[in-house]
Amino acid sequence: MMISEAAQESVYFFTGADFLLVNALLWRNDANVGRGIEAVYRNNTGIIQEAMEMTPAVRWGVSKEEGQKRLEAYQRRTPDEINEAAKAEMIETAINDIHNICNAMQPADTEMLLYRNVVEDFAIQSPTIGSEVDLIGITSTSTTGQQIDYGKNDFKITFYQYEIRVAAGMPVLVLENDYRQENEVILPPMRYRITGVRDKIIALEAIKPLDVGL
Repeated sequence: MMISEAAQESVYFFTGADFLLVNALLWRNDANVGRGIEAVYRNNTGIIQEAMEMTPAVRWGVSKEEGQKRLEAYQRRTPDEINEAAKAEMIETAINDIHNICNAMQPADTEMLLYRNVVEDFAIQSPTIGSEVDLIGITSTSTTGQQIDYGKNDFKITFYQYEIRVAAGMPVLVLENDYRQENEVILPPMRYRITGVRDKIIALEAIKPLDVGL
């Protein structure tokens, strides 16, 4: 799926640390907006420093021209310091990213079965078959379902998996395989119907996209 250069940049940063700020804005969570700004700033400044030390081409394993282009994008999106004006600018950039990503979506050619792993604390609480739920963030999913459960590791993190059925004609953004190392599909804010619950798996059916309202 071909998308504009502006949308490509928005997707590139969303699939990095920027998803924290983007989805905090969509969920209207002011506290997480602040945390998202700090996370994006730390991430970007660290990457800029690495690129300057290693050269952009080496940092990203791309051509000199492409490396310089990526570095300039990071520099353009990252303020020298965090103050109120810088926060407002980063929020404006994130809102533009939201619109770029959502506007780049196209109707799915066929029905799709997609998967997303979600930390237990952020999963749908008390899911009931037949009920509807709004996921108002932009959702990154995979076409290959591999359930993750780190419940027995040192961090005691448990993941739930969403199995998401998306009908043909629903808006999706399919990333090219060489763009990321997995078959990734991005969904807009969406209303879903819960169609099944078993173990740590929640089956969802996409009903309709939601207005982002930003």
